Amino acid sequence: MASLDTRTARRVLRHRRSRTYFKDGAWTADIDEATEFPNVREIAETCVRHQLREVDLVLSSGAGLMELTIQFS
Repeated sequence: MASLDTRTARRVLRHRRSRTYFKDGAWTADIDEATEFPNVREIAETCVRHQLREVDLVLSSGAGLMELTIQFS
């Protein structure tokens, strides 16, 4: 069974409808260009600061083999 080490996984935000990733106040289709967040607090502050809605927190392994998505309602 594969596992995802959440301590080393990349934390990025993805817009739910467009499936694009948050990048320094804009959006990109490339997950490798996305802003990487060190912790959930930074994610929450960014969502408030940029008034982000309908975004998901994506935890992605370095190998890109597994992805865990957490939806914000």
